[in-house]
Amino acid sequence: MTPAAPTAWPAEGARLLEPSISYALGVALAVTPELLSRPTPCREWDLRMLLRHACESLAAFGEGIETGRVGLDPATQDEVLAADPARAFRERAGQLLDAWTGPGHQRRVIEIAGCPLAASVMAAAAALEVAVHGWDISRACGQRQPIPRALAIDLRR
Repeated sequence: MTPAAPTAWPAEGARLLEPSISYALGVALAVTPELLSRPTPCREWDLRMLLRHACESLAAFGEGIETGRVGLDPATQDEVLAADPARAFRERAGQLLDAWTGPGHQRRVIEIAGCPLAASVMAAAAALEVAVHGWDISRACGQRQPIPRALAIDLRR
C-alpha cells in the first residue's frame, strides 16, 4: 500500500525549480579549471568542493523524484565529477529538471528514511538548494550575480 502524500508546503513552490536551475546554470558557465581552488562563502571550502557537494545534492533530489525514494548514502563519485565538476554540475542540474518534468513524477510520494514526502515539497527544497548553491558559485567566480529578485522573493515565501 502506498502512503498518502503529506500535505505539501505551497505546491507552487515546485514551480521555482526551473528558474532556480536556470540561474545556477547561468552562473556555472563562468567556472573554469583555474577557478576551482577559489574560496567560497562556505568557510574552508573551495569551488571544487562546493561543486562536488552540489552535485551530490542534485543527484539525491533527482533520485527521489525519479525513483520515489532517496537513499541515505551518497552515490559514488564518477569520472566526470572528478575531472570536471562544473560540467557534472550542469549535467546533473539538467537531469534533475528532466526528472521533474517527466510524466507522473510531480505527483509522486518520495520516501526518505521511511518518511513520506510529497514530490512538490522535494522540488521546492531543491529549488532553494540550487539557488543558494548558484549564489555561492557566483561569489566564488567573482561574478557576484544575485539570485534574481522575483525568484528570491518567491523562495522566501
